Amino acid sequence: MNRQLMPPARPAATTDRRATASTPGEARHPRVTTPTDGTPAPSVVMIGSEALPFSKTGGLADVLGALPQALARLGWDVTLAVPRYRESRGGELVDRFDLRIGGVTADIGIFDAPLGPARAILVDEPALYDRDRFYGTDTADYPDNARRFAVLVRAALEFEIRRGRRPTIVHAHDWQAGLAPVYLKTLFATHPMLGGVASVFTIHNMAYRDSFSPTGCRGLICNGRSLASSSSSTGARSVS
Repeated sequence: MNRQLMPPARPAATTDRRATASTPGEARHPRVTTPTDGTPAPSVVMIGSEALPFSKTGGLADVLGALPQALARLGWDVTLAVPRYRESRGGELVDRFDLRIGGVTADIGIFDAPLGPARAILVDEPALYDRDRFYGTDTADYPDNARRFAVLVRAALEFEIRRGRRPTIVHAHDWQAGLAPVYLKTLFATHPMLGGVASVFTIHNMAYRDSFSPTGCRGLICNGRSLASSSSSTGARSVS
């Protein structure tokens, strides 16, 4: 056999394997990059109606179970706020406060639960969330859904104030969290903690939306202006 036609032998593999940017494992699991100069990590408060492993009816739960953890691995301080439904029991009670909205006072409990490198807070109000289903019965949505999810949004924002933390951004997911940008621009516009905080609103599926009559939205007030001036069905038709 002519050895000149044979490829040179490769050196034996060693255990000193140095990871590079092209290492598949590094691409799948990026390292947390936290500032080393004392600068706080950027922070985001995500608000949604369901998330794995706490609750699920569709794809939104998959996204909100994975996205907070992915951002946390990139160095973000991530808090996810979801309702504490009947099937979402768990977490540790870390705060309790009264929240008046829609002319009714809600007894809010905040339960802290781990979510990988992120954290989740479960907003507890049995009168609103301890029900057989998340959004309605077999034949109709719950008539108080406007108030139920307005309370979720307000409770998540009020908890940030109570723990003395100003988020970099608030990320609202689907119509259930749609009041977050509204409250930030009105009710909390001049608040020393939340005033000027940026927000983003993500619509995951236009097929799933809710619409409310002015009666259903009555009492959801921002700086003296009622949110009952238009329904979400009108807004949904304007999105292209």
